[in-house]
Amino acid sequence: MRVTEKRRSRIIDTMRELRSCSIAQASTNDFI
Repeated sequence: MRVTEKRRSRIIDTMRELRSCSIAQASTNDFI
């Protein structure tokens, strides 16, 4: 159970990072 929870949280973290990266790219594109 703990392993799956850790894996799940890690996936959520990666998804958050990807989302923040995409938001940053969009903001930079708007900036340019």
